[in-house]
Amino acid sequence: MKIAVITSGGDASGVNAALYHLISREHEYIGYHSGFEGIVRNKPIPITQEDIEPVMHSGELLIKSGRSDVLKTADGIEQVKAALKSQNVEVLVVFGGDGSAQGAKLLIAHGVNVIHIPMTIDNDIPGTDYTIGHKTAIENVYHQIGHLKQTGRNLEGRIFIVETFGGMSGQLTLAAGIASGADIVLLPEYQMDIETIAQRITELQEAGQQTIIILCTESAFEPEQYNNGDQGVVAKISHLLEKKLKVRIRQSILGYTQRSGNPNIEDILLAGILGDFVKKSVLQHEFNFMAGMKKGIPVMLPLTVSGKGEAPLLIQEFVEIAENKKLILGERRNK
Repeated sequence: MKIAVITSGGDASGVNAALYHLISREHEYIGYHSGFEGIVRNKPIPITQEDIEPVMHSGELLIKSGRSDVLKTADGIEQVKAALKSQNVEVLVVFGGDGSAQGAKLLIAHGVNVIHIPMTIDNDIPGTDYTIGHKTAIENVYHQIGHLKQTGRNLEGRIFIVETFGGMSGQLTLAAGIASGADIVLLPEYQMDIETIAQRITELQEAGQQTIIILCTESAFEPEQYNNGDQGVVAKISHLLEKKLKVRIRQSILGYTQRSGNPNIEDILLAGILGDFVKKSVLQHEFNFMAGMKKGIPVMLPLTVSGKGEAPLLIQEFVEIAENKKLILGERRNK
């Protein structure tokens, strides 16, 4: 068989590790740079085990990612189909997030064999517990919070508010907040009340705490107004808190520093499991599904689980930890 691979959407660490375990000598593999758009350009590159082995632990993708509107038209879908057919591709493996899953579904509906491997630092794909890159992104945030805490010890009395990625899901912020020892986490899944946040800050200060860290998902403030790519919500929250507290709030937007970097061991291992699972599935002629993870076990999931506005529930064990530590302050929003 001949299998094509693309990476679509925002980048994340661990894809190379998945490819290392996906590529086999039983079949022929090619890759297209720039996602679905790269397929239309029809400039495939061969991928072998020898190609992927030197970079399996690197966050620099062997197959470059990209965003495209090519599948938004019937003509674009036909162009992708025709390009794959011209290369005798029998299966397309797509690494990516929700938008990539939607593209995979469209191609499946038009007769293309596709396997979707969830890849996004946000970990916001319904149905799977894990998406490639999420664990490394948590670690990236963890290290940045550590730097801020050190600055806070050097200059006491500082209040920091730090904006993370996550889209409409607080998974990344919640996990990073617990791991880094943040004091407050602001998530789109919970109502935000400035008065309550200010009271909690005052409570921590009165208890003798010199540095306070607030971790905030990019969509946490008025999530109904959030659009993909919006940044700067910490400025709005800081302004409101400063009026209440009469002190300065230091702002940090982590932005794209959360992505990329070499994958941590957990992403290397979990991405490897997904890659190996897809390799076995291809050998068994199993296609047209999402390769997800449930309780540490790779599983075939229908692509219908992905969709706009279907962000998965927060990991309950993390929610309980955060509530017990008073990291989460507001009421849960109605879903």
